[in-house]
Amino acid sequence: MGSASGGTTRNRKLATEREVAILDSLKKLGFKLEYGEKQIAQLIDVKAKIDKSCTAGKFEDAIANVEDLDLLSKLTLQEYADLLSMPDEEYVKQEEMKGKLRDLLMSLIKK
Repeated sequence: MGSASGGTTRNRKLATEREVAILDSLKKLGFKLEYGEKQIAQLIDVKAKIDKSCTAGKFEDAIANVEDLDLLSKLTLQEYADLLSMPDEEYVKQEEMKGKLRDLLMSLIKK
């Protein structure tokens, strides 16, 4: 449930490949997007900041050991646990970064 948005060259390459695949899939869903390396790098950077919350990974091992939930349910469990344990200041930062992510995605839409 971790992120490939880390700083190493290999992680950066994997994150780039993942973002391109996601953006290409959005195109298949009917979104008319235009993007290049710069926008992909910006997406990776913003997502890395979102992933760096103070609670990120705090429950990862425990959630991985929950046997009666499927992967999607475990992801939701992680999200809820993070929200419940996140200090208000960190929540505000997270929401600001999610706003930046949305703005960046919206900027990719062809006019």
